[in-house]
Amino acid sequence: MAKKKPINFNTLRSLDRKLGIPLCNFFYLFKKILFLHGRHKLEREKIKKILVIKIWGMGSIIMASPVFQNLKDNFPEAEIWFLTKEGMESIYPHKFFDQIVTIKLKGLFSEVIRFFGLVSRFRREKFDLVIDLEIVSRYSALLSYLCGAKTKVGFEVVGQNKDRLYDFKALYHEGKHISQIFLGTIDAIGINPKIYEPFAPELSVEDDQKVSGLLSQKGITSDYVVININASEMALERRLPLESFREIIGHIRRDFPHLAVVLIGSKQESDYVSDFVLTHLSGCQNVYDLSGQFGLGGLFALIKNSVLVISNDSGPAHVAATFKTPLIVFFGPETPAIYRPSGHEVSVFYADLYCSPCISVYKDKKIICINQNKCLKVFKTDEINKQVDHYLRRSMA
Repeated sequence: MAKKKPINFNTLRSLDRKLGIPLCNFFYLFKKILFLHGRHKLEREKIKKILVIKIWGMGSIIMASPVFQNLKDNFPEAEIWFLTKEGMESIYPHKFFDQIVTIKLKGLFSEVIRFFGLVSRFRREKFDLVIDLEIVSRYSALLSYLCGAKTKVGFEVVGQNKDRLYDFKALYHEGKHISQIFLGTIDAIGINPKIYEPFAPELSVEDDQKVSGLLSQKGITSDYVVININASEMALERRLPLESFREIIGHIRRDFPHLAVVLIGSKQESDYVSDFVLTHLSGCQNVYDLSGQFGLGGLFALIKNSVLVISNDSGPAHVAATFKTPLIVFFGPETPAIYRPSGHEVSVFYADLYCSPCISVYKDKKIICINQNKCLKVFKTDEINKQVDHYLRRSMA
């Protein structure tokens, strides 16, 4: 039997708008008819079971981790559940949550069935509090509303038609960093949140050993630089031109020949990475394509033990920052004002053109580029390589 392909992200985004908006409006009308729209007082002592929803984005989940810790601080006796996309459960499998539920997003019909299955399951669990950390998704708003919890918390975003399903609302503010925006959900329920740095993903001994074994198998016995040429399908436009990566890698190989260069990526990204190696790095020594060869736990171990990470604006950049691994990260359509990885060992390249940023929650984060990704083509590789030299020479000292 042929394996089902994941639903295209643009298809999901379109369905979320075209179906989600009328459904959110319908259930809001239903609330008003039944007089369920008044905000009630949160009784903290009665919160025994909490559901947190954050489906998309490795980096966003990491940036939301201070919310998870605040929930543990303020509801130490509560059972905390987490709903996320399949694979993301590997980020914090034990640290914050008692139960983790995942969705696969493999096919439209199966996901409709799974949605109603989740509604049924969550209603049986009788959650006292649901915190929806998705800023754009109406899917998560509908699930929050239908799961039967007395208290539902989410974001108020103009034009999204989802916030009226929540009892308590956090304001989405594009002038704040995403970690602060997420903490607004804690403030919305009357709790003064404690400020934490985003927490590093959990690492297991098995993941560390697997990566060490793979490195030895590949003949990588020296220190290495991790390079991420990818960006998730949520916004492929975040990718720096491959020619720029070719020049960066060429510089490392010429000036730091003792260092290995390791290219990373998921299984879905491995074709893109292997094509890059074949067409841009043919004959380049000590460069290794490890894309698709381990799961998230292995990625975390690989990044933690590297001397430098060079990445597009995507999840691996946030992982590096939490492990205090020196990081060079490129921003184009998105703004570092909101999504800059936290940490002191972070160098951000951002052109801040007149058309930047062009990713907006008010447009469902859909990019319509009018300048052929100029925002990522204007970086001078000489300037990038100066920063590469700064970090690599310091690591050798």
